[in-house]
Amino acid sequence: MILIFSLSTPLGGWSHSQSLIETLLRAQFQFLSLDQLHHINLWVRKGAHFSEYAMLTGLGYWMGRVSFKLPWRRALIMALAGSILYAISDEFHQSFVPGRTAQGLDVLIDSFGASTVVLLLYTWARKPEGSSPDAASAS
Repeated sequence: MILIFSLSTPLGGWSHSQSLIETLLRAQFQFLSLDQLHHINLWVRKGAHFSEYAMLTGLGYWMGRVSFKLPWRRALIMALAGSILYAISDEFHQSFVPGRTAQGLDVLIDSFGASTVVLLLYTWARKPEGSSPDAASAS
């Protein structure tokens, strides 16, 4: 959460990450146009949103199961709700940071990343008895 919060500061802004990503891409792919670099930068940034909140949700689920001994369904719900609420609060925070703007699309991408992990964990947790997370933790 500290990493996500720090990326909401001016250092995590469009111009800073754009120059870093573009510098790396230009070094490797000198044939790319500025428009192509801009497009790739956009995809990298949105992919980072998806990945950050997917990992946050997975860690939230793990914390709920291991630290708080929650049933897997409750841990999933709590992890998803916590991630979505944090995504909303992160965009709200960005609305107060100079050089940053809050974007609803980012909340949707964050929520999609969180929901994808929940769907994967739900599918895994519903496997037949003997291969579920509850059975694995009992052995």
